[in-house]
Amino acid sequence: MWILSLLMILILSSLTGHQVVVMADDAVSTAKANSLDSSLQEYAYRALVKPKIGTFYNATTQLPSNFTGVTLAALRLRSGSLRRYDIPNYNEFQIPKGLVQTPYVKRLVLVYQNLGNNNNWSSNYYPLPPNHTYLAPLLGLVAYNGSDLFATNLSHLNLNVAAGHPIIVRFRNVKSPPPGTLPKCVRFDLFGASHFTNVTGGNTCSTFQQGHFSIVLQYSTPPPPTITISPLPSP
Repeated sequence: MWILSLLMILILSSLTGHQVVVMADDAVSTAKANSLDSSLQEYAYRALVKPKIGTFYNATTQLPSNFTGVTLAALRLRSGSLRRYDIPNYNEFQIPKGLVQTPYVKRLVLVYQNLGNNNNWSSNYYPLPPNHTYLAPLLGLVAYNGSDLFATNLSHLNLNVAAGHPIIVRFRNVKSPPPGTLPKCVRFDLFGASHFTNVTGGNTCSTFQQGHFSIVLQYSTPPPPTITISPLPSP
């Protein structure tokens, strides 16, 4: 019944263009995702040695071997700079001016995550609803307090587009969907809920908030095999 209800909601979303929100029902998955964020935040900050404001720092080299396939970067900014300036190319993210972070901090760091083409990372930490599969790597954009670069286990800052244009995510590696299917953008918010919206141009999603993003496809469940019962032989 849950799967049927979700299917009807997604069909309605396709017809109306409205966003669909699926609340997380697995607290373990949400806790795992938050734990991964904390680890990646710590490794990203290790790349910020005497960092210059507004400079991208590749933090992938800070990752241990068990993070093979993951790409990581960090960008340190002054408080309020996101309201006044845009960031046209932070890897796949195009960030417009007008973003507001709360609570107030003197410095903030935008951590970029790319969990790569290994679906084990995406599926284990950000499981999709039944009958869905990833077509693109899972990308993360998360804001943290950047005042103390030795801090660990930081909480996320709230980051929202106050006005103007949304954040654009242009995926570079998207698998081709089967003919006649309709891929969807998915955003996992920082509380574990997944939000589904329409893809534009085959590889582009938009958002007014931070989180984790990908392009996914809903597929049909194969019908059960037909069982043919042969008549019993005559005695």
